[in-house]
Amino acid sequence: MNKKELNDLLKKCTWQNISIGKYEKIQNNLFDIENVTTETVLDTMSIIYELPKENILDMDVKVFNCLMQGVINLKEFKPDKLRKTYNINDKDYTIGFKYNVFRGCFDIKTDQYISFMNVLKENENDLSAILATILIPKDKRFNKDYDLLELKENINKHMSILDGATIIFFLNIIFSALSNKRLKK
Repeated sequence: MNKKELNDLLKKCTWQNISIGKYEKIQNNLFDIENVTTETVLDTMSIIYELPKENILDMDVKVFNCLMQGVINLKEFKPDKLRKTYNINDKDYTIGFKYNVFRGCFDIKTDQYISFMNVLKENENDLSAILATILIPKDKRFNKDYDLLELKENINKHMSILDGATIIFFLNIIFSALSNKRLKK
């Protein structure tokens, strides 16, 4: 393996380049330190680097160690800055509501709010489904002129976990701030 090929592989092992779908496949392997086995390490590396396990086992030890270090570096996870627009698979999406923490209000349509609350109630761990109720194609209205299930699949396959987690982190801050404001009244 030459230096360029190695660098191309290492680029796949950053939070910005790991899709939500990949993250869901590897999350238990990454954070369950007590139960790490050779098999879980190989599974994780195979998913992240998109290589068959046989190819990983056939690597030079120096290359393997370099790729393994990339996986170890994933332990550090910091949310990114929230953006107005997210490009997912060559389509632009915006956060589909306005908010004002200081006034304690959201500007959100009822159908979007109901969908969001239903997704949270039914499966609060389905990040792609949650984000599909938050992100809206640019210049569209929630669930109008686009397929919500197609958006969920697009988010799952092509949105980075870093971007998805940043939006969820932002939502948690907003909901906490709004809850605290209501409690103080």
